[in-house]
Amino acid sequence: MIFVTGGAGFIGTNFIINLLNCCDDEIVNIDKLTYAGNFDNFKCLSNENKKRLKNYQVDSPCPFGDGKSSEKIKELLDEL
Repeated sequence: MIFVTGGAGFIGTNFIINLLNCCDDEIVNIDKLTYAGNFDNFKCLSNENKKRLKNYQVDSPCPFGDGKSSEKIKELLDEL
């Protein structure tokens, strides 16, 4: 399993698409979804690759920097 932060923007989306095309790992993407981030950037993925990508939105640009997002990250890690 590979964790990516900020993967819904232009660079992050291309990074994740490359990962999905070159390895068989599941990818977890955590993003704040500001002006540049959009999970719709992954609509072009094949169904197989969509199944290996999990996207999660957080409230802070640094998920470990505030209490609310930190709790969300802990819940996510427990779930996975």
